[in-house]
Amino acid sequence: MINEINDKLLIIDSYGLCFRSYFGMIKDPLVNANGENISAVIGFFSTLSHFITQFSPTHIFIAADSKTKTFRHGDFPLYKANRPKVPEELHESIDIVINILKEFDFKIGQIDGYEADDLIASCTRKFKGQLGIIIASGDKDLLQLVDDENSISQARLTTGKTWEIYDNKKVIEKYGFAPDKMHLYLSLLGDSGDNIPGVEGIGEKKTKKIAKDNKTTDDVYKNIHYFSSKVQSLLNTGKENFILSYKLVELFDKIEIPYSLNELDVTKVNS
Repeated sequence: MINEINDKLLIIDSYGLCFRSYFGMIKDPLVNANGENISAVIGFFSTLSHFITQFSPTHIFIAADSKTKTFRHGDFPLYKANRPKVPEELHESIDIVINILKEFDFKIGQIDGYEADDLIASCTRKFKGQLGIIIASGDKDLLQLVDDENSISQARLTTGKTWEIYDNKKVIEKYGFAPDKMHLYLSLLGDSGDNIPGVEGIGEKKTKKIAKDNKTTDDVYKNIHYFSSKVQSLLNTGKENFILSYKLVELFDKIEIPYSLNELDVTKVNS
């Protein structure tokens, strides 16, 4: 029986954490006796230890990105096309991290064609309402999943080594709207890192206002007459990119997660 107050599932964005550790120490990397860069490995497990101490999870799920292109590339071949090539030493470090996690029987989700975000969304959907869920990731896309009613929050790195919990109140404080409006906000704003176009010409302040007052692309165009003539023009000109961006930003939460809560119980992890 799950105790909704004391039991917590920690879902970790493994690739995101490895990337942050690697590039965060790129100017002064940690190396082993052979001179190999192991910043991602040390950084990942140091942070995992910190998570366990700070959040006291009873269950842990590790999400990993697909090693192949995802279904989003089918919708938009230029998705993430402007990202620089990942260094081979980082690829090697990620493989080491995943292999160590497997040795200690941590449960990992990695499926060709899907991003870690989709696995995180699917895991959250499967277990929400059964225990508290903390998503450990710096990816603001995952703020879409924050839900006080089902005790779902996101831990995001602020400064130094402090991971701050984002619940509904924190999202509203930071962005000016509730988590369920994050999907629309990101679709309007776009993301140069992921090569998501968004709607060109609409600034941050106006984007937040539109997201606060609407929830879907249909809402925006239904209420378009409330906007200034300039914003109406930008929304009409950028409609195709807006709808595409909305589709790309959407988290796919229908992946079958092949683990039970009993299998994710960290008290059962080999020591």
